[in-house]
Amino acid sequence: RGPAVAPGDGALRLPGRPRLVALAPAAGAGGIDVQAPIALWFDESVNLATVNTLSVQVRVQGGAGSIAYGAAGFCGDRLVVLTPSAPLLTDTVYEVWLTSALTDLEGERLLPPGRNGRAGTFRTAAAAAGVPPRVLGSFPPDGAVEEPNDHPVVLLFSKKIDFTSVSGAVDLLADGAPAAYGVPESHSGDRVVVFPHVDDDLDLGAALTLDVDTTITDTEFTPLPLAEPWHAAWTTLALARPSGIDLAAAPAVNLGNLTAFPTGVQVGGSALPSDRAGLEIWEAAGADHVAAELPAVAGPGTIAFTTDLGDGAGGPLLADGPLVVGAWLERDGRRTTLRVASTLFQDTVRPRLVEFGPPTASIPSRFSTDLPELRPYGLASETISAVEVEVPPNPSATRTTALPSPDRFFLGGAFPVGQVAEGPFPFSVRLTDAAGNPMLDPVAGSAVFRGFVGPDPAVGGLTVVAFDQRTLQPVAGATVFVEDFGGAPANEDAGTTGSGGAVVFDDAVLPGARTGPQTVTIIHPSYHAVTVAGVDASFLSVPLREKTPPVKTVSPAVSGVAGGTGRFVSPLLAGAGNVPDPDAATDLELPIGFGSIQILPDRPGWFAAFHDVADYGGDPVTGRYFDLFAVDPRILLDAAGGSSGSSPTPLLEMTPSSLAGTVSSDWIYPLTLAFGAGFDPPVGRSSVAAGARIPGMLGLALTGTGSISGSLAAVELEQALQALAVAEGAPAGQTVLQFWAEDADGDQALRRIEVAAVAAPPPALLTLLDIALPLGPNGDQTWPAVSLSFDDTLGGSGDWYRLVLTDNDLTPDEWEIWLPAAATSGSLDLPALRAAPGADPAAPPLLTDPGNAWTLTVETFALAPGTAVNGIFFRQLFRDAYGWTRSTPGAPFSVLLP
Repeated sequence: RGPAVAPGDGALRLPGRPRLVALAPAAGAGGIDVQAPIALWFDESVNLATVNTLSVQVRVQGGAGSIAYGAAGFCGDRLVVLTPSAPLLTDTVYEVWLTSALTDLEGERLLPPGRNGRAGTFRTAAAAAGVPPRVLGSFPPDGAVEEPNDHPVVLLFSKKIDFTSVSGAVDLLADGAPAAYGVPESHSGDRVVVFPHVDDDLDLGAALTLDVDTTITDTEFTPLPLAEPWHAAWTTLALARPSGIDLAAAPAVNLGNLTAFPTGVQVGGSALPSDRAGLEIWEAAGADHVAAELPAVAGPGTIAFTTDLGDGAGGPLLADGPLVVGAWLERDGRRTTLRVASTLFQDTVRPRLVEFGPPTASIPSRFSTDLPELRPYGLASETISAVEVEVPPNPSATRTTALPSPDRFFLGGAFPVGQVAEGPFPFSVRLTDAAGNPMLDPVAGSAVFRGFVGPDPAVGGLTVVAFDQRTLQPVAGATVFVEDFGGAPANEDAGTTGSGGAVVFDDAVLPGARTGPQTVTIIHPSYHAVTVAGVDASFLSVPLREKTPPVKTVSPAVSGVAGGTGRFVSPLLAGAGNVPDPDAATDLELPIGFGSIQILPDRPGWFAAFHDVADYGGDPVTGRYFDLFAVDPRILLDAAGGSSGSSPTPLLEMTPSSLAGTVSSDWIYPLTLAFGAGFDPPVGRSSVAAGARIPGMLGLALTGTGSISGSLAAVELEQALQALAVAEGAPAGQTVLQFWAEDADGDQALRRIEVAAVAAPPPALLTLLDIALPLGPNGDQTWPAVSLSFDDTLGGSGDWYRLVLTDNDLTPDEWEIWLPAAATSGSLDLPALRAAPGADPAAPPLLTDPGNAWTLTVETFALAPGTAVNGIFFRQLFRDAYGWTRSTPGAPFSVLLP
């Protein structure tokens, strides 16, 4: 016995050793063209890999060794056609020999023909050219009975024929009517013509005839017609092979269904309860398989198999990996060919949780997050399909599909936890792998929340936690200044954060001090200074931005384009200040090898890319700027080493911007942007963008883009990530659109809206927010008596301003100030930053030497009506704001020490 191989669709498997049934040219034939192929027809499918010059020999009579040839299989590899590598010799007798080295699919060795394995001989023509073409044979062979009806019909010609002359020269009839065969196909250099069968439910139990007339010609300089007509007749089996194999209920073999794997074999109307049905499950790359038989059912219907794939000791009988499933029917000892499905996979190894995050806290099972929900993510031992989260004390579980990733990283669904304190917040995680195997036991973990204004008002005390915005780890040694909002010199405190990044201002420091709105400032030499002003909370967790944050470098691989410019968009991009930016994009020259992109580590994210056609003229009507786009929703973390290694290379498959069938026919949506106050028309540089939000991830997954001419925008709405966004919790049938504009001065504004995914365009008129322009201060200022003023453009109770002060050093320092809109009237006194009550004022965090200047930039975040200031996360402002603006820097002013 030789090696067994998995069957292909249409294969015929019979018990016992395979036998040769027919040979072409026929034994004893003469006058065969020297270009002739040789065909062998077997009673069942053979292993084509065993067809070689040792198992099948074509040699000169009396000679030794076989001529060289190529082998091709037809009719489920029941028919093997040998094409000699060089023309045969003229007027020479050739012999065809077969040995037991040829096997069937189960490894059974061929039963050689005759006494010694010689299948037959034939003599070639006396001339090398000018020999009229002939039909050497047709398959199924003439006279065959009860052949499977789904085989194609194959014609073998003695030489290359004019394939265009086949049409109209061949008649295929079933019981006197046209048979169900499709358009002929040419193979083996126009010497083999195949007529595929088009419907398994037709030509059952029929008498078939094949007639070929002499109008077919060869391809010589003076074409010669077929030497004589050809006729063949055979009968077909009255039973069709199974019509399908249903694996939908169990797409993979796993530990849960190993001993009773369900498979539905679907049969057509020709099946009878007296028939037998067979099921075979093979290792795709191995020799082992499991077989089962059941009585059939009256068709049409489904035969339900539950196959035991276990070894009896709790383990699998077959090796893990791809499997091939085949099914056949049998009636009175006659079998149909196999219906084969190759989409099955076996996985009997449970997944393991390797690590949470990153970023992780002090122990591996604890991780940190600055989003207002519990969202476990990390590295598993294999690809994960679902994450189950349970939160005590009232057990409630949610199962969500993880974001697709080519590696072991998983991102579970968001689990709402309500108003959150710092934590740790306990939970448990159970992972399910792609095959459906769950973890043996859930893994307990805990989350620490960072970056929020506490939900409870300040009553006698205030805890401040400083942490690194990138890594979410606590920052020790930072100086924290606290004063009542509005500046009351007698009510100021100063402290230093400990190893946990926290400092507490309570009765032990200043009795009854911390009640009502507060202003908190944090200064550390490695971070930009930050102030949170006008918040009434007993707990404040403040993100600090590193002055020199580390970055990773990736070089996205782009396919489908030969040149031009690529615009890459991602919330991971390391931009100015390393803060989220609606214009978070970078342009690089294509194709592959164009360069690399810097990204911030320790965060999950996505990449989008667009192919710039501006160099090629673009579309003057629609103003389209891109003709191709790609989205890679992978998690950009090292698959092997978590956050410590380099990021995997994203492969961006470019596709046409207009996705036929997924968007409305009018997929370029025109709209008018009404520019708020602060814009300096005409718009100097601008663009618009459409995207789908992935809940739990910062930023917008960009899926379309366009351009603005004056106030008219044209946005191309794509749905590449819509299904993914819905799977992650976005409203079904809706997507998020982002519209962004920038004027000639550099003022920027953004609006985000939700619209129907495909059915309707965005509103015809969209108004951008007013720009909060800096109005002062001007000239020289004396520290600490510095007041900032700006246009008061926000009125919502949950809206926020972000003021950024920057000095003009070669490596500028920044002072970031968060200010609730309801706490200001467009003016803010900078905090005094006294080291202790009554002490001399501390130096500000920016340069005050003569000749140095400060500038003010104002950002606005407009949130949904009813949003409260207390209990809000700073990440929410970037993620959930429906409107955002950023002003250009105001006039420089100097700040001098007294």
